[in-house]
Amino acid sequence: MDSFDATGKYVFQVKDLNNNVISSAGLTPTITYGENGGSSATFQSGTAVLNVYTKSEVDAAISEAGRSMNAMTFRGSVGANLWDTLQALPTTNVSIGDTYKITTAGTYEGQRCNVGDMMIATLDDTTIPEDANGYITSGNIAWIYIPSGDDDVRTYTLEYDNTYHGIVLKDSKNNFLGNVTSANNSITIGQGTTARDIIITHATITVTNTTGTAITQ
Repeated sequence: MDSFDATGKYVFQVKDLNNNVISSAGLTPTITYGENGGSSATFQSGTAVLNVYTKSEVDAAISEAGRSMNAMTFRGSVGANLWDTLQALPTTNVSIGDTYKITTAGTYEGQRCNVGDMMIATLDDTTIPEDANGYITSGNIAWIYIPSGDDDVRTYTLEYDNTYHGIVLKDSKNNFLGNVTSANNSITIGQGTTARDIIITHATITVTNTTGTAITQ
């Protein structure tokens, strides 16, 4: 008869035909594990419990550790291109530190962005914890704007503005640069709230003089 007793010993018994025990011996099987064999487990009633993690438990622990570090994690690009990860910043399943690169200039979560700028997710209220999966709770996502794309070519537009009730000049980041006024056959752009100097030039004009004729440029 071979069996485990309640203490974890594996008992060997030799019996005769009349079921009399002729010989009996026992040993305690032990499983040693760990890189240096520093841990072990013995059988209790035939079962040995190892204090180790399953693959899914290890994966979950690593993911949680990464989220708790709040480190920047590149998640992809945002823009209108077919190869972009998203066309708009996500509103669900967002962790602190999730980072997206802007590939199409536009307004994202209320922020005017240029190509190359970055948006990094964080909490808009530090008193509100993350949910059980480590994501920022719904409605509490704030985005930090990193203007890393300011080296691109700046463009300017003229548009009607309801505040100034007239034509104004704005740059590609929607900054107001000044009012456009006209007088004495000339156009003047007044200095804007950002105190920038705007210089408008025209192409070189070549004029052929004619004797006795006044030239006006």
